[in-house]
Amino acid sequence: MFIANLNNIGGIHYEMMRRCYDKKSVTYKHYGDKGITVCNEWHDRENFRKWAIENGYVKGLRLERIDTKGNYEPANCRFGENNKKKVGGESQYHKNIRKHRLKMIKECGLDDFCCSAMQQGLEYHVSSGRGLIPAGLMEEIRALSMPPIPWDVALAKWFDIYFAPLEKHRTYYRPSRRQASTPDIPRPSYHTADIPVDSRTFGVVIDTSGSMDAQKIGKALGSVASYSIAHDVPFARVNFCDAAAYGAGYISPEDIAGRVCIKGRGGTVLQPGIDALESAKDFPADGPILIITDGEIEDHLDIKHEHAYLLPKGARLPYKAKGEVFYFDD
Repeated sequence: MFIANLNNIGGIHYEMMRRCYDKKSVTYKHYGDKGITVCNEWHDRENFRKWAIENGYVKGLRLERIDTKGNYEPANCRFGENNKKKVGGESQYHKNIRKHRLKMIKECGLDDFCCSAMQQGLEYHVSSGRGLIPAGLMEEIRALSMPPIPWDVALAKWFDIYFAPLEKHRTYYRPSRRQASTPDIPRPSYHTADIPVDSRTFGVVIDTSGSMDAQKIGKALGSVASYSIAHDVPFARVNFCDAAAYGAGYISPEDIAGRVCIKGRGGTVLQPGIDALESAKDFPADGPILIITDGEIEDHLDIKHEHAYLLPKGARLPYKAKGEVFYFDD
């Protein structure tokens, strides 16, 4: 990942752009917030590099504006000696940066500060296109930027009961991704056995009546999809219910989250959808069922399988539920 070095032209250009346009920069309030900008020509780093070389840049000099109230442009800039005042062996500039970071850590905590720093680093890396980052690391950083919420934690525990983590074993049949670094030394890779569809699956019955708006359904489906992926569930059996039941068959978690087409939007009758799911020959006898509804349903449901309910916060079932009930925030 690129780290700005004020002793090179690229670093000087990066800091100039950052202090004028990045609101998260500690120096933005002294530049961009006061209306100071960079001329269009210098938005291209190569143009700035050519100007710097032609105007006497050598390592150790810093960019300064002749008119401190003016913008960054060729007619108003020159290179001068780096005469930042030293305080106890440390420049005042870096001392202020360190104080600001310590203040942020004290206010938001070290974990949140590190998560924010990694997210900003990833955003800069993606925007600048410098180097490569392993896909797994990018996903981990993006996951850290999504804070967990209590009902999600409860739903995750429900998934943990029925879908224990798959054990990985080492195999030389498929070489490790790091094999190229040591071609003479065999490196095994971690591998999980192929997952039979009927061994790790569950049913989803979705209330698509008029009282369930698209935002509520999307919120619930997004959570179901994310935990399905996290628990190595390859497919889920989905039924939609309003005045009638619509079977969607087995759907992958990615399709649950993004490409499900909901029909109906009439009244609310969930029992036919549950009966169709429990009587399906390709649905396991011990498969759990997750019911997504707003509670405005019939007064009783006959469910033989293990099951749980996912309702919007503030909604209530018209009967005492035998299974777990999770409430998600609107």
